[in-house]
Amino acid sequence: MMNRYPQSEFYRAFFRDCYLQSGWIPVQPFGHSIANGDLFQIQNGQLLSLLNIQQLALTHSEEYSDKVRLREQDWPNNFACVQTQNNAYTEQTDSGFSQIRQQNYSFEQTGAYLFRGRNPQGRFMLNWHKIAEELIVKLTQSKFTFQEVCIVTDVAEIPQWGLAIAAQANASLQLVAATNSGNCLFEEENCQMSDSSYLSVYEHSHSRPLYFFRAKKLLLSAKKRDHYLKRMLHNDAAIESSYHKGWLQTSLLNLASSNELNINSCVDFFDWQDVGMDEVVKLIGI
Repeated sequence: MMNRYPQSEFYRAFFRDCYLQSGWIPVQPFGHSIANGDLFQIQNGQLLSLLNIQQLALTHSEEYSDKVRLREQDWPNNFACVQTQNNAYTEQTDSGFSQIRQQNYSFEQTGAYLFRGRNPQGRFMLNWHKIAEELIVKLTQSKFTFQEVCIVTDVAEIPQWGLAIAAQANASLQLVAATNSGNCLFEEENCQMSDSSYLSVYEHSHSRPLYFFRAKKLLLSAKKRDHYLKRMLHNDAAIESSYHKGWLQTSLLNLASSNELNINSCVDFFDWQDVGMDEVVKLIGI
């Protein structure tokens, strides 16, 4: 029996290892889709979908590659998870005899996981440099007034996958499948969970892909950051260090006057940076 738990706090190791090992961030809830060009914000640990850049009618339409095969070994397989049994036996059926394999797994701590993914493939944006500046104008001035937004540039999908995550130490999982292979049974389409305890996540599918993404985030440009940081720190008024600390922990855009940021100046104000571990932390918590 699989126990049901609030799931978000248990994803940390899987998200961390996926990003650090493969460079891709999983889409959660697992199995939900994402598309190249999707715009989103991260709020309360969730991806909040906004729109797709196809709706912006850019001067240069975005260009994407065909799907490219990726390496399976770039994704993590397990963390704090040990296979304790891998037995095969013969079972008689109406059509004859079948080779059945049973595998048991033990999870040593909260967030420990077992993962297998087959045949990953990716689709990549090819002309980011042609659309980056126009996106800044349209997203911050002409159509919207976003100051924090991310754009999905690349999407990876794994069509055949299995994932189990422990809700606590000593969680267990038993898998069964008709196969001659001694590999992890998540690789088999007919794999079934025959028993489990204390799992927060169990997913297995050969028809509903698992999606991952890479993205760019909008942020204050280095030029304007230096400008406003100097303005703040060289202010002649007596300012306590705690006041400095408060400003440094918030957006320096708060220092811009209403007439400084406009449709003509916005490209100087903003820049794009790869989404990275900071955003992974926002998704999974510290």
